[in-house]
Amino acid sequence: THAAIVGAMGPARRLIGAFFSEAKAKGGWRAAADAPLLGDALSKAQLTPTQIQAVEAAIAAGAKGDGAAMAMRIVAETARLMGAERLIPIESAHIDGALYHGDSGTLFAEKLVAGGARTAVRATLNVGAIDLTGCSRNRLPAHELSMARRMMEAYRTLGCEPTWTCAPYQAGHRPRKGAQV
Repeated sequence: THAAIVGAMGPARRLIGAFFSEAKAKGGWRAAADAPLLGDALSKAQLTPTQIQAVEAAIAAGAKGDGAAMAMRIVAETARLMGAERLIPIESAHIDGALYHGDSGTLFAEKLVAGGARTAVRATLNVGAIDLTGCSRNRLPAHELSMARRMMEAYRTLGCEPTWTCAPYQAGHRPRKGAQV
C-alpha cells in the first residue's frame, strides 16, 4: 500500500494543481530510475527531489484512474516540498479534510470520487461540519449545509470510515505500535 492524500487546503490545492498540469505536460512524473525526478516544473525552488518507485509513478500517471493519479501526485509533490527523499508504505490514515470550510473542499473530494479513487489503506475521518445523527440542530445556511453533506458523503464513497472524530483510536482504530500511519 502507498500513502494517499484525499484532502488538501484550498490555496495549496490551487498551487499544486497548477504544478501538476505543468509537470504532467512536461512528462515530469517518472520512475526514480528514469531521473530527472519529480519537480521538474518547480526546480527553481532548490528542494530535494523525491524518488518514487515505479508503481507510484504508474499510479501518478493514471494506471489506477484519474482520482488515484491526482492523489498520488499530491502526495509525491507534498513529499518533495517537505524535503522527503522517498515515500514509505503506510498501514492506515486519518483524513483531516472532511470538515466543510468552503466549496473547494467539497469539489475536491467529489473530483476524487469522479476519478474513481478509493482509499488504499484503512482511513478514518476527522469531524464533519454537521451532525448526521440528527440529535442536534444544523444551523448552516442551505447551500453550506448541502455542500457539507456532499463532502461527508464523498469521503464515505472514497472508502473512509465515518468515525467523525479527531481521536480515531477512541472509536475502535488503534494502530499497532511501530505502524506507519
